[in-house]
Amino acid sequence: MKPDDTQLEETSAPARRVPLTKPPKFAWPPRRMSAPTGCASGQAAQGPVELDRETTAWEVFEREWLGVSTPPLRRRLADARAAPDRIDAFCWRCARTVGPYETDAKGCSHCRGLRPPWNRFVRLAEYASPWDRIVQDVKFTRWPRLALDLGRVLGKQIAAAAPDLADRPTVVVPVPTSLWRRLERGTDHSLNIARGVARELKLPLRELLARSNRPEQAGLSRTDRYTNLSGSMRRSRLDRVWSKVGLGRKATWPGNAGAGGARLIVIDDVSTTGATMTETCRVARGICKHLQIKNLEIICGVICRTEERR
Repeated sequence: MKPDDTQLEETSAPARRVPLTKPPKFAWPPRRMSAPTGCASGQAAQGPVELDRETTAWEVFEREWLGVSTPPLRRRLADARAAPDRIDAFCWRCARTVGPYETDAKGCSHCRGLRPPWNRFVRLAEYASPWDRIVQDVKFTRWPRLALDLGRVLGKQIAAAAPDLADRPTVVVPVPTSLWRRLERGTDHSLNIARGVARELKLPLRELLARSNRPEQAGLSRTDRYTNLSGSMRRSRLDRVWSKVGLGRKATWPGNAGAGGARLIVIDDVSTTGATMTETCRVARGICKHLQIKNLEIICGVICRTEERR
């Protein structure tokens, strides 16, 4: 069979030479890696906290030379395309997930007829991936840096939800952990998260409360949770001593609380039924009443809010 003329021309044509490119020069520190082009432009701005999706030189060094198995919080959120919820995505009074126009000045349909002992409730996200795994790492591993970073993110969320924090003396108060739980886990996760919040908001932190050991809340019904926590919290003995002695910033509140009142920012990791927050805020209000502090405002802040099944 006679070959086609075009086929002869293709076979007879000389092969084209591909120009050789010079390899890039070695540079240290490495350049920052930009975000993938396929990411949606609105995903990184879902909340008041903007996620930095760039890789720093130190992170490259850790990954390549030190073999870091768990990245820091910023990288974990960036890899999961996760960001804190928008302020209007949850109820300002109970932190439940709501849709547009489902809240008013009295809250949402879940809390409109209730009288919680707090004034405002702020969260970062629902108890779902990747936040649930991050909370578990904070709670059951001795990793205070992760808790501090998580507290800083929560502090930015609280500042966005309540921009008038400078109008009265304000103190960050962690939900207390019993001594047995501290020894068992080797860390106080609520205290570490509260430290991150205090550093971000530049506010003093005060361990106002102490807690007696009670059975775990997991697995209990809503009524049993409230019964289990009833009478388990009290004012810390160390706080009594610090308030009398006046050790630095620990004595800045409530000693200087004037007629304008004071504010507490109560911090915890997860809220499910609100039993722990209710008991904490109830005891805190009783302490402030004993200290003759009027016009007390309480803002609750948690990392995750678990949606109850009905």
